[in-house]
Amino acid sequence: MKKTFEGQIHEEIPLDWDLKTAKNPWLNSLVLNAAKNSSNKFFLVTHPNYCCCEYKQTINLFTFGRLKFSIPFTVIGPPISVGESGFTGDIQSLVSDYKKRKGLFLMLNLSMENFDKPMPQGRFSWLYATEQKSQGKLKKPQGRFFWSSTTVPREPSPWHAVPREPSPWHAVPREPSPWLPGLAIGRTLPASVFDNTFETFEEYLMAIRSPYRRRINKALDRAKALKWEKIKSCDFDDRMYALYLNVLGRSKYPLETLSLQFFKEFDGEIHVLYQGNEPLAFVLVKWDVSTRKNEFIEKENLFRINQYELQYPNNSRVANQYELQYPDNSCVANQCELKYSDNLYTMRQKKLFFVFGGMNYDFRDKYDLYYNMLLKILEFGIVGNASVIDFGQTAEGSKGRIGCHLIDKYMMFFSGNIVVNILARAFSGFLEYIPPKENYHIWKSEH
Repeated sequence: MKKTFEGQIHEEIPLDWDLKTAKNPWLNSLVLNAAKNSSNKFFLVTHPNYCCCEYKQTINLFTFGRLKFSIPFTVIGPPISVGESGFTGDIQSLVSDYKKRKGLFLMLNLSMENFDKPMPQGRFSWLYATEQKSQGKLKKPQGRFFWSSTTVPREPSPWHAVPREPSPWHAVPREPSPWLPGLAIGRTLPASVFDNTFETFEEYLMAIRSPYRRRINKALDRAKALKWEKIKSCDFDDRMYALYLNVLGRSKYPLETLSLQFFKEFDGEIHVLYQGNEPLAFVLVKWDVSTRKNEFIEKENLFRINQYELQYPNNSRVANQYELQYPDNSCVANQCELKYSDNLYTMRQKKLFFVFGGMNYDFRDKYDLYYNMLLKILEFGIVGNASVIDFGQTAEGSKGRIGCHLIDKYMMFFSGNIVVNILARAFSGFLEYIPPKENYHIWKSEH
């Protein structure tokens, strides 16, 4: 008997949607209403165990490679291109329910927090032995092809594709896997994140090494004749929208084209870089304050809590700000809000997201526009006492040179057809994104 999909699909936002999706700020009704005029028509799905946003998209399977083979997917993700997932609730229930539908499904920008146990890393992750079999003692084979690893017996030949002796790596585990067995999971574009421990931009500049500081000062000097100005969303005009289209047209990984109306309605801050009265670039950022998963800290493990008050430029005071430190003086969380109950502290952190930007490429090099956009976002975050500044995906090199580190993101492909899932697992290692290996040592404290 054919199983029936249990989720309810909505074209309009359900009345209780914001309550059900409160843990995902990119699914709230303000974002959805702003994005409803984008190029991708999205639908909302509600279920007792999960809620999600989906849309149809034809995607090149080899997006991160040189080949091109496009097929239609139902994408489960936010209605706009941000590096966050597009669901809340139990991912196991979501996958099990979606397998009852026809078609191919792709979940984007998953993080380890979406899974109950750590995600296996690297290519061919579906061959990972179960926790019960390996007992945590086996190392994952390295290299492009798993049989070329030294962890697999090399007799009679190092190129023998399948080991003759029993091996925990040569077959798909039969026991239930903690990582959603039978599904193809691989890396997608990582997020570039800056952990803020500074109170002023000048303090940040003094903390970085001189080559990086010279590069930043050079970029700032090139744009000293320009001025940044915060505008109201309703004042976002055709000239600024053209700057967004310029960047979109050069994007390697476009998913949707947002309308002018999106920028006028989106719940964020728009800052524009002007040459006289002519806009040359802009950044759209969004603030979020939320309690992150597993942010409970035992009281007896804390060394000290330093309370201080924050003053914004408009003289509005932000209270209940603390810095937590362990006995070795390592900072646990900077500029966070704490609540004490039952011998535990709940930590709420303030986060700044870089959502979208635009620039005039005719002036990009002359005024070092992109670098100045990144630096202005960094300054916004530091002045606004963000504990984390999320610069989003792509351009990892430029963001790494100002102090960002990478957070792995994953995509998951699945279907209700077991043969399709097996084929997807067999080739997913060639479809995933390989993050850059550069390490930028920008901090004086590292030397």
